[in-house]
Amino acid sequence: VRATADGRRRSCGHSTSSDCRSSGISERPGSAGVALGRIARGGPANAQAVAKLGGAGVIVAAMREHPSAVDVQISGISALQSIAAGSTACAEMVADVGGMAAIVAALRTHPSVADLQGKGSRVLSYVTKCSAVCAQAVVAAGGLAAAVAMRGCIRAT
Repeated sequence: VRATADGRRRSCGHSTSSDCRSSGISERPGSAGVALGRIARGGPANAQAVAKLGGAGVIVAAMREHPSAVDVQISGISALQSIAAGSTACAEMVADVGGMAAIVAALRTHPSVADLQGKGSRVLSYVTKCSAVCAQAVVAAGGLAAAVAMRGCIRAT
C-alpha cells in the first residue's frame, strides 16, 4: 500500500508480499507500518499526529493486503498498539478505521504464531479498556470469540 501525494491510499498492485519485495517498491511490505509505529512510540503527541494524518488506515490497509505475511501482521499490530496508546481518541481512531478487525483477522489467520497472538491479544485488551466505543469495536470485530479460541489453543498445548 502506498500513499499518494494527496494522502489517499492505493494498492501497490502486487498479488503477494514477495512480489512487492522483488519489485523493489519498498524494502518489505508493511515497512510503512514499522516507520509509523516508531514515530507513534515517540510519545502521545506523535501518536496523535500519526492518527490524525491517517496512519492507522495505512497500516490496516497493508494488513488486509498481505494477510499471510506474518511480519506485516506483527509490525501492523505493534504500530496500531503504539498509535492507540497515544490517547483514548487515538484508540478510537484505530477502531474507526478497522484496526480491531484487522487484528482479529491476524489472530485467526495465524493461530500458531505465539508472538503475533500475544501482541494481538494485548492490543485488544488495552483498547477495550479505553472507552465503550473501543470495547464495542473489539466485540463487533469478533475479538471476544478470538480470545476464547486462543485460550483453548493455549490450554491444548
